[in-house]
Amino acid sequence: PCGIAGPVIDVVTSGLAAKGRLLADYHHASALLAENRGDDARLLARLDRLGRQLDAEGGWEIHRQVDLVIARMQLPAETEFASLSTGLKRRTLLARALVSGPDILMLDEPTNHLDVDAIAWLENFLSGYGGTVVIVTHDRLLVQKLALRIIEIDRGRLLDWHCDYATFLKRKEESLAMEEAQNLLFDKKLSIEEAWLRRGIKARRTRNQGRVNALL
Repeated sequence: PCGIAGPVIDVVTSGLAAKGRLLADYHHASALLAENRGDDARLLARLDRLGRQLDAEGGWEIHRQVDLVIARMQLPAETEFASLSTGLKRRTLLARALVSGPDILMLDEPTNHLDVDAIAWLENFLSGYGGTVVIVTHDRLLVQKLALRIIEIDRGRLLDWHCDYATFLKRKEESLAMEEAQNLLFDKKLSIEEAWLRRGIKARRTRNQGRVNALL
């Protein structure tokens, strides 16, 4: 996506406003301290200050969640977003959506470019998610595990099924069988009425006009 810059950790926490910037700063300070092997007094002081801010703002639980999401998505936290592959960019944006905890989470093919472990973690995370999750996907295993309601577009019609995927398949099959039976009855009725109409002028008499209109 165009217009997104900075390290992965900054992108992931960007949906958390000021608290997200604080978390990113803490992460960067920790990374720098690790590189310097802990001998930088200024970094230690900065890390201490940022830690106290996180304490004051109740940010440690969010910090834990951010670290967990980044680890599970196997994201390189300090790598520049622009240099990532398409798959890693998708993972990063998905991580940003997950850590922000919105009331409605809308995901378009969320399991694309994820490995088996990341998909398993994502399924577990979404199954316990407190808000509403709307997923557009071709991943039937994901739908089987998570869906409680299915919206289907069928021949230009929008259909709403309040059930899980297994029940949806059963009800859909029953609906198609019923539709086929109704179509057979309609075709039979139509052929009878067309034959009646072709028999002659009697079909166009006033007393039969209602039947003609019904045929039309």
